[in-house]
Amino acid sequence: MHDVEKKRKKLSGRIMFPTTHDITPNNLDACMVVLGKLLEAGNEVLVVSKPHFDCVKRICDDFERYRDLYEIDVDVNRQYRIIFRFTIGACDDQILSFWEPGAPSYSERKASLKHVYQRGFQTSVSAEPMLDTANIDALISDLSPFVTDKIWLGKLNHLGPLKKGADPYLMQEIRRIERGQTDASIKAIYRRYSDNPIVEWKDSIQRVVGI
Repeated sequence: MHDVEKKRKKLSGRIMFPTTHDITPNNLDACMVVLGKLLEAGNEVLVVSKPHFDCVKRICDDFERYRDLYEIDVDVNRQYRIIFRFTIGACDDQILSFWEPGAPSYSERKASLKHVYQRGFQTSVSAEPMLDTANIDALISDLSPFVTDKIWLGKLNHLGPLKKGADPYLMQEIRRIERGQTDASIKAIYRRYSDNPIVEWKDSIQRVVGI
């Protein structure tokens, strides 16, 4: 509560919120307080979440006044007071529930993205990590109509420590991920989307493709 109640000031650059937890029904009230203070101080806030629809709807309802541009200059990029970035690493609920237990289903995440988009907010997607590279084309195709900014693609890192003491099912899933993000697989994805202005590449992919 100390962090919730403290004053917030205008900071330089875009502020990501939250950074060490997600926005869930259990902590939504506290998140709304902090988000409100950040916005009222004049910050540009990137709201990052594996979205719960009811939480997203309340954010849209309560902070609609921060939806639009607050600064337009022909010499600089347009800036928005609030931008949403939803983490959606796969469209297969079985895969999502394994790697992200307790997080919303794909349909709820997509519905949240669509809702925010239809309300006129700026939207982006983080597919970092990609949890199902075999179906990344379907994911991009399905979500692109509701993205105003970017879809970020990245690998699942730090798999080594997960292998220690892994049970057979976890090891099976790790091997599936590894097969899907070999250098050859990543380069193939890059070739398909290198000219697509909506797709951006995280460091883990930039290192593989040499950009």
